[in-house]
Amino acid sequence: MKRIAPFVLSISLTLLLASAGRASAQAAHDHAHDHVNDPARERVGEIASPLDRLKALAGTWEGTAQHGEQKFPATVTWRVTGGGSAVTETLFEGTEHEMLTVYTVQDGRLVLTHYCAGGNQPFMKERKGGKGNELVFEFAGGANLDPAKDSHMHSGLVTFFHDDRIRSEWQSWDGGKPTTKAIFDLTRRK
Repeated sequence: MKRIAPFVLSISLTLLLASAGRASAQAAHDHAHDHVNDPARERVGEIASPLDRLKALAGTWEGTAQHGEQKFPATVTWRVTGGGSAVTETLFEGTEHEMLTVYTVQDGRLVLTHYCAGGNQPFMKERKGGKGNELVFEFAGGANLDPAKDSHMHSGLVTFFHDDRIRSEWQSWDGGKPTTKAIFDLTRRK
């Protein structure tokens, strides 16, 4: 019996250490994958694509909106959807002015469709060659609007100052010409 006890203890300790090692390796693996799949953990400087940059905004943002001379409080919610293939941005949720913008990738380029409270849906494509902390969008068509006549959002600029502060500027057009800008200065709700 005295000879068997050390052998059993040795086997038990080996199995326990092996099990702990596997659990530790699995936990490290899971943590690494959680970090990769959690867009809220990504940082502006570490982001590989424009869509990933938008995924990192997931959550609620607060600040001010300005349209022409009017300035008022704003809340914007960003959400990753479609199995990670799209990002939605909801403005003025629950109000009569609620609007939704859906961002996705088409032919390797970031695109958006803005579902406006004005009843139209401008479509924009990302313009390449902007500054590293900016996304620039240009009008590329739309539904329920004639760009030469109707009022609509025509271009946009999103500036990433750091992980918790952004500014977006959206240029309106009416009668085929630029009019006012809508400017959102936002910080992430903690």
